[in-house]
Amino acid sequence: MAAQIKQHRGGEVVISANGDGESLAFDRASAVKAELVKQLPADVLQALKVSVRGNADDPGSLIVGLGEGGALLGTVLFDTNKETIKPEFEPLLDKVAVALERMHGGVIAIVGHTDVRASYQYNTALGMRRAKAVYDALAQRLSPEVRAKVRVESSNDPTAPVDVKRN
Repeated sequence: MAAQIKQHRGGEVVISANGDGESLAFDRASAVKAELVKQLPADVLQALKVSVRGNADDPGSLIVGLGEGGALLGTVLFDTNKETIKPEFEPLLDKVAVALERMHGGVIAIVGHTDVRASYQYNTALGMRRAKAVYDALAQRLSPEVRAKVRVESSNDPTAPVDVKRN
C-alpha cells in the first residue's frame, strides 16, 4: 500500500465500517495511518487521507477521514434534517477527542451534506448547527487547554480540505 501511495504521491485509503462500529473503524483508520506515517516521506503524507466510510464506494457515506490537519467528520452522524448527533456515534466522538488531546488541539472539519428539499440558506444554517453540535459534544470531552486550540470548519462539500494553515 505504501508503495502505491508513494507512486501516486498521495491519495486516499478507504476503510469500510460495515457492521464493525464507527469507533472500531476510527481505531483501524488511525492504525493504518500510523503505519503509513512510518513508511512515507513528509510530502507524500501531506497528500494522504485515510477515510472510513459506511459504503466504500460512496464518498457521501463518510464517517471520518484522517488527514494532515486532523479529522474530517461526515454527515452520517445525523438524521435527515436534524442537528442532534445519533447516540451510536458517541464512542467515535470519544476517540476523536482522545486524538485531539494527544495532538494538543487541531482542526475538525464537518461536512454538512444536506439534500435539495430545502433552500441553500436553510441547508447552510443546518450545517452550522451540526458543526456547533459536534463542537459542543467534543468540547465536553476535552481539557480546557485543548478546547481552546480546536477549530471547527463546516462545509457542504465532501471533498473540501481542512485548512491547516489558518490558526
